Amino acid sequence: MNIHRIICHCTGQFRLAFGEKLSDEYGKVNMDDLLALVRTGKTATTPKGFDQVKGEGTKLVNFEEDKETLKNI
Repeated sequence: MNIHRIICHCTGQFRLAFGEKLSDEYGKVNMDDLLALVRTGKTATTPKGFDQVKGEGTKLVNFEEDKETLKNI
């Protein structure tokens, strides 16, 4: 994943957190489990429907515009 995809991936995760976009698994993610992963330094899997590599996440438009979108979110 390149930096442009990472920016869009992060934007998608914020949209999920704020309820602006729902995942295909919405409601199945246990927040206590996610927090436990963070505390141990482990990574969590990307929810279905948000995978940048598969083209499911926030679409890449223009690098500068996508940076601004992330900042605004």
